[in-house]
Amino acid sequence: MRKSLGLVLSLLLVLLTAVPAAAARQPVLYGVVTDRSGRPVAGAEVEVYALNQGLVGLLQTAADGSFALDEVQGRPLLWKVRVWAPGYKTYESGWFTLLQQQPYWPIRLQPLTGGLQVTVRDEAGAPVEGTASLIGPGGKLIGQFPVTQGSLIQEGLEPGPYRLVVSAPDLAPASATLIVAPDHIATAAITLQKAGFTVTGEVRDASDSEPVIAAQVELLRGDLTQVTVAETDLNGRFVLSAPSEPPGNYRVRVTAPGYRSVLIDPFPVSAGQGVDLSGERAVWLQGRTGTLRVEVRDENGDPVRREWVTLVLQGYGELARKRTDQKGVVVFEDLPAGTGYQYAVVPQVGWGRYNLPWIQLLPGGTRFVVLSGQAETDEKPGGEGHISGIVTTRGGEPIRGAEVELILGGEVIDSVETDRNGTFRFEGVAATWEVLAWTQNLGTNWEETFAEDAGAIPDDATGEHGENGENGENPGENPGENPAENP
Repeated sequence: MRKSLGLVLSLLLVLLTAVPAAAARQPVLYGVVTDRSGRPVAGAEVEVYALNQGLVGLLQTAADGSFALDEVQGRPLLWKVRVWAPGYKTYESGWFTLLQQQPYWPIRLQPLTGGLQVTVRDEAGAPVEGTASLIGPGGKLIGQFPVTQGSLIQEGLEPGPYRLVVSAPDLAPASATLIVAPDHIATAAITLQKAGFTVTGEVRDASDSEPVIAAQVELLRGDLTQVTVAETDLNGRFVLSAPSEPPGNYRVRVTAPGYRSVLIDPFPVSAGQGVDLSGERAVWLQGRTGTLRVEVRDENGDPVRREWVTLVLQGYGELARKRTDQKGVVVFEDLPAGTGYQYAVVPQVGWGRYNLPWIQLLPGGTRFVVLSGQAETDEKPGGEGHISGIVTTRGGEPIRGAEVELILGGEVIDSVETDRNGTFRFEGVAATWEVLAWTQNLGTNWEETFAEDAGAIPDDATGEHGENGENGENPGENPGENPAENP
């Protein structure tokens, strides 16, 4: 009985020690499949061969690229592994023995590559000797390669899009895009054309047809990249030379101080020929503008801060109204400049007396104006006066029923209508205020006419003080210097 019990215990001990040994047994062959950069390749097919047995294992890599052959019949002396995955070259090891090699077998797959073959000819069909720049996927420059006897061949390229730029002496560069596929040769034929052309022309002012001097003229490709740039001479003429540019569609952009930039429509250019943008095809610049900088100071020469300044255009009326900054300065920009545009600047009514001359701006320039006045005191002159005038068309015909508004500090304080003779009159105007009056509009029926033809601005306004006041320096006293004068 004791012998039987001992035998059973011995058998149990053998079984308990045998199970962990079997569980800890390593696979016969295992490994990891990665690509050239070390990233795992999932789903790759792994074939394991044993000498004299043939295929002993057909496996597939897991998500981490691993594979394992757990068992095989017998004890083969030699092994071989073949691995295949889409987009990669097939890997095949030579025969090896596990006595010389560890069971772990790392495998690195190489991508399938392709190539390109390009022929380069000139317009006559003759082979070209030149240079080709090859740009690979992601915009990476692969390198520069010689084009020999009109041919370029490159192999071992990874699949993807490639851009080839070919250049040669006296010929315009050309480019081509090729798609390289695995285990495939992409082909292309490139023709280089004669390069070089000239664009000449003139730039003129649209208002008076005068040539525009020192204007910047740019020659642009279709994608608006700059080819070359030139300046106009004393006659407003320019010459743009592009000795290495291919034929195609080009544009010209012109900029000059005081003018709006002009970008003309695309025009075709042929190799070895010129294009002239003169006469009817000349570049015309519009909208000359200037800047007016106004500085307001008191009788002591100190800047007047937060002062309202009104900008008036002769023949039109108020254009804008701004406050001076901490330095007593206000700036009006992008104002029409040149002949036919006269401006006046008027500080806030009631602050004091200022000189209000008409101002003309130079195109592209900045006009600096300093307004000096006497600050208002508690002792204000008394009395009242009147302002009167007449509203006519540009032809001198009186306008009946035009509405005329009297503006004080940007606010309408009174309004009247012209009589059948086009005259108007404001009574009881305080002598202590500087007042500027103009026709704001001519009513619904006259609004458009006013803007284009009527010129409904008082052309004969006077300002007189009462018995206790002094003669006022009203802008309407002198018709030659009146911001409200009819042009």
